[in-house]
Order: sequence, then structure tokens, then C-alpha cells
Amino acid sequence: MDNERDEYRLGEQLYKGLTGRRYLIVLDDVWSVEVWDKIRFYFPDNGNRSRLIFTTRLSDVAFYCGSCCVRVNLLDECECWDLFCVRVFGEEDCPLELEQIGREIAKMCKGLPLSITVIGGLLQKSAKTVEYWHNVLENIRVILSSGEGDQCLNVLYSSYSHLPAHLKPCFLYMGTFQEDREIPVSRITKLWAAEGFLKPKAARVLEEVAEDYLKDLIDRNLVLVGKYRKNGKVRSVYIHDLLRDLCISLADREKLFSSARVWYTSEDSSVRDLSRKCKLRFFAYSTANFSEFNLPSSISSVWNLQTLIFQGTCGLVDAPAEIWEMSQLRHIVCNKIRLPDPPPSDQEDDTCVLRNLQTLVQVVNFIWTEEACKIIPNIKKLRVVFGDVLTDYEDCLCLHYIHNLCSLQKLESLNMRFPFCISRYPVDLLSKRLAFPTRLNKLCLRNYSLTREDLAMIGSLQHLQVLELEHSSFLGGEWSTFNGECPCLKFLRIDSCDVVCWASDTFAFRVLEKLVARDVWQLQEIPSEMGEISTLKLIHLHHCVKTWYHHNVEKRSK
Repeated sequence: MDNERDEYRLGEQLYKGLTGRRYLIVLDDVWSVEVWDKIRFYFPDNGNRSRLIFTTRLSDVAFYCGSCCVRVNLLDECECWDLFCVRVFGEEDCPLELEQIGREIAKMCKGLPLSITVIGGLLQKSAKTVEYWHNVLENIRVILSSGEGDQCLNVLYSSYSHLPAHLKPCFLYMGTFQEDREIPVSRITKLWAAEGFLKPKAARVLEEVAEDYLKDLIDRNLVLVGKYRKNGKVRSVYIHDLLRDLCISLADREKLFSSARVWYTSEDSSVRDLSRKCKLRFFAYSTANFSEFNLPSSISSVWNLQTLIFQGTCGLVDAPAEIWEMSQLRHIVCNKIRLPDPPPSDQEDDTCVLRNLQTLVQVVNFIWTEEACKIIPNIKKLRVVFGDVLTDYEDCLCLHYIHNLCSLQKLESLNMRFPFCISRYPVDLLSKRLAFPTRLNKLCLRNYSLTREDLAMIGSLQHLQVLELEHSSFLGGEWSTFNGECPCLKFLRIDSCDVVCWASDTFAFRVLEKLVARDVWQLQEIPSEMGEISTLKLIHLHHCVKTWYHHNVEKRSK
């Protein structure tokens, strides 16, 4: 009670002292909205343009406490050098013989003002010789992580100490990734799920939970955004070197990496023994040494395996029938994988239903029967490849069942590459046209003959945000988009297609942001109605008819 009474008295004194006065107050390093709620009433609004400035590392605190938020980004090279000079030399100029090495030191701070301040403070009170500064450059990471850098470490550690318990292992795991590399979000979410860092939530898959965790780390400025996807979601992230060093140090202290992932390289010949060696839930293999690999049937004995990756320029992976028994599988990612026909289902026995499988990239010449679709009911991302040469009628059967993909109601991203000149295959195999699930938000088609019905069906997808058509033909060379088609489409790419006439109205593509057209030589013009789309930010044309380009640039400028 005494503490509360003292706080109230201090607040009362502050309020009385500020009443009727014009003031500018800076509140540094605010960590919670509760702090602001507790003190906000002690700052009177005198109607004289008084101001409060907050600094915080948490985005949600910034938006909650302030009416105007300014995000402070990492410094660029010029800004780093300016701050470095001020810290080391004050108002004096940097000696010419120290400028080159000084710029290298400033660059090594990677845009973090705190690092520049610490290193600059050290150099300001030390010998200003080229030899000494070279020694600092070579040992800059050591300096920042100990001794002179204690201040730097303490500031960074406070960000970690304020993390909720469920985010701490996720953050520390960032230390396992290579330095100065952007990390795909898809890889992070798979690894966090495999390592068991995520807390399951009702009606949400682990990867969605992982995306929430990652967003929280981004909002806390512990993880930085690298690139965005076409639909606006984060594609990749990265972490500052000093924060990575902190992750490694703390993770080593807490023994977090004792269960780190298994990653076999091309120099490791033990891939065939993975069922014996791979126990941690994540297996990845990268090589360029084989054109075809038979995955051993003993893979099913790794009962807890969640993620299976074969990447690089490796060839075809031949999966055994036992893969349908691996109920924990969440992600299969290969350059090409050939799956066996699924076993017959028994309605009373669902042991061969891969309920957890969300990613399947990329499966070759698979026959998508109703039976097959039932085995992967929760698939979210699917990439399908049909061989360039289907030799006989039996091979062509894989084209007959593609309409069954509409039964995959959780599917969000679909990429399909058909054989070249698909229209030449037997008519009865293509009698059942494409059909897609309603939740689809990304669709990529390559080498497909699009009828008016196909295009109308695609236009009716209410959640579609990304559409990419490549090496595809349009019936009669015409494409008509009317009556509010593609209401959520943000990105449209047309590549090497034979469309000639494209008609549209002002109700189609209402939220389109980017249009990319490549090698569309026959298209006469972009519909003038596209110029009425208020959200359209970019039209990118490459190898298109010159007159068409000038004609539409003029329309767009109006």
C-alpha cells in the first residue's frame, strides 16, 4: 500500500507541476501498455501543443500509446558512417588515413546504432592508429559480446527477458540458421513444429500457430522482414548478427540445440540409413548426385517424422507404399516425387489417412482418384507435375481425374504443370475439366488449354489472391472478365500465353495491385477499365508489342 501511495503522490506532484505549462517529455523504452494506462492521467492536456514521445521495441505498445507512430529502421551505410564519426571525433573530421578502415568498422555494425555507439565509444578513448583500428575490425564481434560491449548485450538481453515463455525457444532457435541469410518463413514454421516448440490451439494447425509466433517476434523487432509474398504475407525474415550471437550464447547455456535438426549433405553417403539415424522429426537431404532415388520402405519406421525434404538439383524420388502409413507427416518437399497408388480405404480404419499432411511438393503423374484425395483431407499446398511425354493411354489417365482436386477443401495453394500441348491428348481424358476448392487463394497453371468455362470457374473463386498463367492457350484467343470476377485478386501474371483479345469491365479485379505480362506478343491491349482500379500499383511488361505498351501507358497515366 505504501508503494501505491507513493506512486500516487508522485503522480499528483507531476500533474500539478505540468498544469498550465507547455512541455515535451520523452518516455524511453516502454515495455507494456499497462505502464501507460497507469501514468497517462498525470499528463494534463493544456491545449498548448504539449507533446509526449515514447520509445519502445514493441509495435503493439507503439500503436496503443501513440496517435502517430514512426518506425525507426536500421541505418544505411551513409547514416552509419555519420553516426560513427560523431561518436569518435565529435565535430572534427576523420583523418584521411583512418577513413577506409573506419568505414569498414561502421559497416560491420550492420546498421544498429547501439553497436556503433559502443564501438565508437571504444575508439574515441583509444589510440587512433590504423593498426589498432584493424585489430578492432577483426575482433568487433568479440568486443560487442563481452567487456566493452556489456552495455550492448544488456540492452539486447532485456528484449529476450521480456519475451513470454512460449516465444523464448522459438527466438533462440534463430541462432541455428546461417549468418547473413534470409530464412524462408515456410522453413521456420516447419522446424518449430518439428522441434515441438508450438502450443496446439483448437481448430488451428501448428503452422498457423507458428506464423502467429513469428509475427510476434517481428512486432518485437527481434526478427526483421526480408521479403514479402505477392499476396502481402511475409516470405522471408532475417536476424541481426548481434541478436544471432545472443541466441547462440543463450541456447548453448540452456542446452536448447541438443535436439537440433538433422541435415544430410551430398558428402554424406548414409541417406539410405536414414530410418536408422533420423530420430529429432525433420529430415532434409540436398544433393546433385542422383537422377532417381528409391526411398526405403523402412522409412515408415521413423514413426515421428514430420518433415521430409529432398532439395537441390536431385532427380526423382520414388516413394514406397509405406509412406501412406506415416500419419505424422506434415510436409513433403521434393524436386519430383512419385507416389504409389494409395491402398484401398476401410471406413472403419483410418490408419492410412494422412490427416496432418499440409504440403506436398511436387508429385509426378499421380492419379487423383476420389480415394487418393480422401487420404490427404487437410492438404494446404500442392504442386502437381505431369510428365512432358505421356506415352500411352494408360499414362494419360492421370489427366482424367484432376477435377477431383475440388474435394480438397483446405487447399490454399495449387500449382499444376501439364504436358506440353495438352489439347492433343484423347478428348475423353479431358472431358471433365478443371475444378478447384473454394478456399483456394493461389493458383498457378502451366501448359493448359483454357476454355471459357475454365476461365469463368477461375473467376468465380472468391478467395483467389494470386493467379499465374504460363504457356497456356485461350480458346479462340479471347478472355472476358466481367460481373465482379476475381474479387480478391491482388497479383496477376500472364506469361507466354496466346491471348489476343482481353475484355473486362470496372467490376472485375477490384483490388488488383500488380499486373505482370511477359512474352504476350499477340495481345492487342490491356482493357482500358484496368486504369480505373484504384489499388493498381504496377503494370510490368516484358517482351510485349511496342505499340501496345505505349498505348496502355498513356491510358494508365490518365
